[in-house]
Amino acid sequence: MRRYKGWSMQTLRDIPVIWSLYLIILLVSAGSLLCASISFYTHYNFELKKTMVAEVASIATIAGLTSAEALLAKNRAAAAQNLAALGAHAHIAAACIYDNNGLPFASFSRGDSQRDALTVKAPNNTCYFDEQYLHLFHDITISNSRAGSIFILHDVTKLRSQKRKFLFIAALVFVSCMGLVALPSLFLQGIISAPILILASTMQKIARDKDYTFRMLQGSNREMGGLINDFNKMMHAILSHSQSLEKQAARDSSEIQITREALIDERHKLMKAEHQMEQILAKQQKAPAGAKMLCGIVPVCCSCKKIRDERGDWLQIEAYLNRHTHAEFSHGICPECSKALYPEFQPKLTQKTKGA
Repeated sequence: MRRYKGWSMQTLRDIPVIWSLYLIILLVSAGSLLCASISFYTHYNFELKKTMVAEVASIATIAGLTSAEALLAKNRAAAAQNLAALGAHAHIAAACIYDNNGLPFASFSRGDSQRDALTVKAPNNTCYFDEQYLHLFHDITISNSRAGSIFILHDVTKLRSQKRKFLFIAALVFVSCMGLVALPSLFLQGIISAPILILASTMQKIARDKDYTFRMLQGSNREMGGLINDFNKMMHAILSHSQSLEKQAARDSSEIQITREALIDERHKLMKAEHQMEQILAKQQKAPAGAKMLCGIVPVCCSCKKIRDERGDWLQIEAYLNRHTHAEFSHGICPECSKALYPEFQPKLTQKTKGA
């Protein structure tokens, strides 16, 4: 049951609003007509039974009065003859007169099937219905004293016929009223649902095109008018927020571009510095490749300044450096040595130096 109920509610949610309103109007109208029909049917059924009981009671009163003398005289034949006159009523299936002790005195029956109901002890002025008959018990009074009672078994075929006729008329009225309700409601629900549908289509268009400048026409003073006005205010707020976001995005983009250019400039400077560093390192790496380096303790003669090599030979300093390095030598003489070795040329050298 819950699953069915959930399925029904989900189905109603999926129906378009125009048909949901139409269906709601029809259901409410049908429910109202059905309640009214049930009320009228209940009242009509009660009145039919009341009328039938009154008619049968009047027949029982007349039959009791005509049979009262026979009942007092203990004339069963006369009482039976009076009851036989009830056979003129097509709907009376059986009748019986009971004496003051509640025992059957005279009876009338159209068949054996109704004869079993005549053996029942007669209650006082009661009636009830079953599926096929009305059972009515009525007292027979003479001079305000009870002389006995009469029982009448009346079928309910006429009652059923009138009920069926009422139900047919009620069904006809129900269908006619639903037809009369369906046509105006189809027009009226369109008036109610049209603004909702326009608002829904407008929102779909805005969501699809991203056009927040669109505005709906000014609504009336009713709820839908207020909803449309609120929608226009919301769209204005969204447009303002969107424009502010665009401006902020433009500012952020400009700052990002400036920062990007600064980073690119710094990167170029860094690459240039790295290139210079690589050149310096390359030069430093090339310098040892063109020369040999001396290290450790070099034995030198304290007098002639010769150097002893690893084989024990004493070499002039030029020969030693030429062997262990790629350096080349040229010879000259310093001023101290020229004075000591060539004193005769010293004046001339001094004059040349001053002239220069």
